[in-house]
Formats: sequence, C-alpha cells, structure tokens
Amino acid sequence: FERMTRSSQHSQLPSEEDEHEIVHVEEAGGMSYLKYSSYRDCKNSFHPYRLFCIIAFIFAFFLTLFSYKYDGSSLNAISSNRFDSFQLQYIDLPAKVTKVAFGSCNSQHFPGFSHWENLMYGPFQPDLLLFMGDNVYGDCDDDECSILQQAYNDLARHISYQEIVRRIPILATLDDHDYGHSDATRHNPYKDQAVALFNEFFNGNHDQNFKSNTKRRGVYSSKEFLIDDKDEDAILQVIFLDTRYFKDYFLESDEPWTAGKEVYMEDFNKTDNTMLGDEQWDWLEEQLRKPAVLRIVVSSIQAIANGHGFECWRHFPYEREKLYSLLGNPAGGGRAVIVSGDHHVGGIYRVELSDGNELVEVTGSSWTHSIPFGAYGSNCTTAEDCDEVDDVRLFDLVRFNNFGSIEIDWKNRTALLAVRKARSTDGCCYSGNKFSDAGEIIQSLSIDI
Repeated sequence: FERMTRSSQHSQLPSEEDEHEIVHVEEAGGMSYLKYSSYRDCKNSFHPYRLFCIIAFIFAFFLTLFSYKYDGSSLNAISSNRFDSFQLQYIDLPAKVTKVAFGSCNSQHFPGFSHWENLMYGPFQPDLLLFMGDNVYGDCDDDECSILQQAYNDLARHISYQEIVRRIPILATLDDHDYGHSDATRHNPYKDQAVALFNEFFNGNHDQNFKSNTKRRGVYSSKEFLIDDKDEDAILQVIFLDTRYFKDYFLESDEPWTAGKEVYMEDFNKTDNTMLGDEQWDWLEEQLRKPAVLRIVVSSIQAIANGHGFECWRHFPYEREKLYSLLGNPAGGGRAVIVSGDHHVGGIYRVELSDGNELVEVTGSSWTHSIPFGAYGSNCTTAEDCDEVDDVRLFDLVRFNNFGSIEIDWKNRTALLAVRKARSTDGCCYSGNKFSDAGEIIQSLSIDI
C-alpha cells in the first residue's frame, strides 16, 4: 500500500465516501502502479458487478504485491533469511565497470528524499554503486540487535530501495551506526551480530568470499572488474576496508569542541594502536600485489583529512603512514584513490607523500542529512567562517546532500572524480522533472591513470 500512496504525504486508504477506489494495475516505466476507478459504481451496482469489482481489487492488490518478485533481468538467488519477505533482488555484479557512484550516511528515517531515483534516472547512472557505511541507523542494545534489524526492515520497505537493487549492482561495507554502536571499535560487544545482519541483508552479494571463507572476521573484501573488455590489462580493483572490527579506541580530546580537537586528537605516544588489525593489513598487502590500473579503496572514515577532531585516520598517525606507504605506490602497479564517508559533508582532498607520489580522497557524505551552515549553534553562514581549516582539502566543503562518483576514460587514461548532488535543489526527484539538477557535479578533479 506504500506504492499506492507514494505521491501523497499521508498514507490512508480511500473510504466509501471517496469518489474513487483502486481496481486495477497499470505498468509504467517498469513499475506497477495501482490506478483508480469509481467506487460508487461498484457500491450502487447490481450484486454480480459488485462481486466482480471485489475480485478485481483483490487481484490488483496481490499482483502489485508480487510485482517485484519476478523480473526479466539476471538476478542473484536469494538466500533464506529474515529479510526475504521484502523480496530484495540484488542484480548481479557486472564484468565491466567505467562509472562508479559511492555514498554514505543513509538514514532510513528520510523516505521522502529521492536519491535512489536520481541515481536510476539522473544524468549519472553508474555501473556500480558502493555503500560506504551508515547504510542504516540502528545501534544495538541487545543480543538480537533488534533496533538494527528494524532499521534494515525500514530501509527494505522503501519502494525506491527495492527498485534500485534490481537496477544497479551494489557492493557495501559497514561503519559505526550499522556496526551496532556509535564510534564503534573492536570492543563493541555486538559487532558479530551486526556483521551477520549485514551479510543477511545484502545476501552475500558484496563479496562471494564470505560464502566460502567463514574464518574471515569483519567485512573487508575486494573485487576486480574490467574497464575495457578488449584490454585484459585494464583492470579496476575495488577494495573495501573494515575500519571498525579491529579498531582501537581513539585518544579523547584534551580540549573538547575546540577546532581540530572536537572529540578526538592525534595519539603519538602509542605506536601499537591499530585501525585494521594485523590480519587485515596482511590481506590488504596481498590485494595490492594484484595487477590493476586503478584501485578504489573504500574507507568508511576519512583518511587524508587533517582539519577536524572527529573520527578519521589522522588520530592514528602511524597507521595512516602505513596506509600511505602502501597506497602511494601499490606493489601491483596502477593508481589508488581513497573514497570515504561518515563526515556528513563532502569534499575532495589531495596529499603529497614523502616519496613524491600523491594520494587523492573523495568524501561522499551524506545521502540524506548533510550538515548545514550554522550547525551546533555556530550561527556561521559562509564556507569561510564555517569550514574546517584543512591544508589538504581542495575546495569548500559540500553541505548539500551528496554522493561521489568516478568516471573512467580509458582511451585518454584519465578518471574524473566528483562530488555530485544527491537530490535536486528544489527537493524533487529527477524522473519527469526537466528542471531538476540532481546528479549534477558540485566539484571535481581529473587524474591520470
């Protein structure tokens, strides 16, 4: 019935006093919509016709209910789990990828925002979509993680989410709010329950290794794709890091809510602090020995950013230097680009490394609730007054709901990195709205690969 009232702000069924009632289904743009016919015609008609109307209504309801279950496209088999009733049919991963979208911080409490429709129908329609964490918001406070499970249920009920998983291939990782606890670390008692829910919800689609490698802890994974099916050396590698399962505590700020030390601060005294843990570091080195011309490395929290005291890699300086040394010049060749989320503002960052190489990071955050000017009582109104002072950020912070994108031009050996609008300035969806600017580039950087 959510589909029945998708254009209304208040979901309620028509009553007998209404002029119209639903009696049949019409297909439009690959989706099923319940249409209207006269209710009073049925009410005031002879009994056989009224019976026909009732049968037609029941048929229409069940046809619509199951319209998402069957589709002509190639779909992954759905394993039996607690989310099966929503019929989330994830489309198979492609062999070739040249356009990648990525984003984070998607609150299931904002169903009116049209970011999924804008990806499906807007100017940037990706071959692959990366979920970088905080895919839902639902921390755990019991062994069943019932709040987190309900958060996944709420996301699965969204019509637009049901449709996007059928149309755009998805890979995913976790961050803190879908790992069971805000600012989650390895000490989180619910992390294994959160991982189990994650794997059930995404049906193992993000990494087939999870089906065979039961000893792996956490949700780190990697996948390779062809950029050009005529060139076997043109390989894109996507690496998902898990920055939660093995992570130690950050050092708490000695000057809370001062610029750069808002919550946490750099810890130079402890050399054994870890972000990834030994087994994940070993795994990452192994992945970087594989050949690839471009490597997209997903970190749920920011890696290069220097300007704030919220969660980011700079609070573990020795771990970040280790990451820089591996990604600046990958053993298997090619170029690495970091993509990240979590921060609720978007941006593009670039750092010059000591060996002469450089690393670029694109932060796509958030899908649904980015931080506006004047937040936290600051009352600031401009980027000059509000933005973090950061020597490695290239442009102003993006405070509009956003996502990141990478578009590969193999002929010219370049890749366009961008932060784009997740929804239109007027708040409307892209489909059917010729004036929408959803999906347009806010800021971008071209790199050689």
